[in-house]
Amino acid sequence: FGLHRSLSSLGTTQTQSVARYKPPNKAFSQPPPRISLFSSLGGSSSDTEKYDWDTIFPFEKNHHNSVKITVPEVEDNINKNDPYNLATFHFKVEATIATARELHKSAIWISIPITRARLMEEAAKSGFEFHHAEGNIATLSKWLSEGEESRIPTYAT
Repeated sequence: FGLHRSLSSLGTTQTQSVARYKPPNKAFSQPPPRISLFSSLGGSSSDTEKYDWDTIFPFEKNHHNSVKITVPEVEDNINKNDPYNLATFHFKVEATIATARELHKSAIWISIPITRARLMEEAAKSGFEFHHAEGNIATLSKWLSEGEESRIPTYAT
């Protein structure tokens, strides 16, 4: 889910997501602008200064005032700088939950491929519960609105 636009200036159609945030890649000379994330998530550009983007996972706007983390498949050349490293996963997921709460999101979702199944246990330690699984991807959810009963629907099969 997200805001998409079509680029056809080169004669081919390419879809670009502008609502998805990815932390700056240190290999590039300039990080990508962060304002588009907050404008699409309902925050302001001044919000960008209060988050430590090296400590949270990339996430995107999702249905019903929620956000979603999508964990990629394990790559053959995985290294210690992998943002989904088991050693730092719990800390980063907690920081991402806190960020979602500051953005007044009602829920957070995380999709984890079977090749990274060990991360599901860490997500469960942070209060995530299984929602559904399709193919090789498990989707877990966490209700963030304290004092309210969860409105996350059960998954229909």
